[in-house]
Amino acid sequence: MDSFFKEEYNKLNKYLNIIFNELEKEDLFLLNYSSYIDYLCRKIEVEFNDNIHYKLYDKKSALTFMDVYNLTRDIIKDINPKYLVNYDKILDNGILDFSYDNNDSSSFTYDYDTHKISININRKFNYRDIITLIHEFFHYTNYSDSNTINQNVLTEFISIYFETYAINYLRDIGIPIEQINPYDRLDDLSKNYKIFKSYSKILTMFNLFGSVDNYAIDMYKKKTGYIDTYKITEQSFELLFILQNIEQDYYESYDKKYNIEEVLSALFKDNYKYIIGTILAFYAIDNVDKKSIILLNDNINTKEVGNIDTIELLNMIGIDINDDSFIDKVVESIRKFVKNSEKQR
Repeated sequence: MDSFFKEEYNKLNKYLNIIFNELEKEDLFLLNYSSYIDYLCRKIEVEFNDNIHYKLYDKKSALTFMDVYNLTRDIIKDINPKYLVNYDKILDNGILDFSYDNNDSSSFTYDYDTHKISININRKFNYRDIITLIHEFFHYTNYSDSNTINQNVLTEFISIYFETYAINYLRDIGIPIEQINPYDRLDDLSKNYKIFKSYSKILTMFNLFGSVDNYAIDMYKKKTGYIDTYKITEQSFELLFILQNIEQDYYESYDKKYNIEEVLSALFKDNYKYIIGTILAFYAIDNVDKKSIILLNDNINTKEVGNIDTIELLNMIGIDINDDSFIDKVVESIRKFVKNSEKQR
């Protein structure tokens, strides 16, 4: 049995070595802070279980395409009128596509080969369409041919911040929360964390000890005080199974647009950005001046801002994630958001 475990761990470590080499290029934040992100999420999860309760809504309304477009325009003007020039372009240039195919997800896409830009909105036929359009529009405002490290890490934070701003705007003008569904992002946070915690300790162990095996598990247990050996072993072999399937599918596919290193690491690249983006957005909505987020958005792809240390950059705009009160302020902001939303029910 021990020899079997050793062989399986060796296979996993070969994959992790490939993945870490790829993640070190643009996702050092994940490697350095996976344990801390897990800690933040656990604190929020406890709060959800004990004190914060919400209900998801999906009530339809009679909003037309132009209703969505014009009300979104009003919100963007309230954020900063300078963005209206770019906003009006997305309709005039055919960038904005209101797709009615329920199988499509809303997205901002930029094709690096053709340079084609598109904002696709899968309509929910309620005020959620406005929130989604705001989110994708701010991706449009900060895209670049040569993405910087901080654009890669923080772009979801910026879009989630402004979508939260839009929810507060709609709520403040009296739109019922049944037509806004303000809790989608909180629900996504819970779902993303469920995925993230299935591999976060594995990433942390590999980062600390250079391998995942029985020795690393014992060392991690000594360092942290507790780890469920059975669970981490199970998670390790589940991850190995997933990575093996990804590799098999890759080599059986005719499409080789990306190399195998990029395909394997993609499993880890997006999930954490939505998690940290949501946490940062809820902190910032109550504790950071809107002008600082606009300044970040406008300069995220410059050399001076885009490639400096992410923690240093966050400190520059008034976010210190290492401050002892950081997570408490995030939780308080979420509580306030839910409480104010429920007043509109």
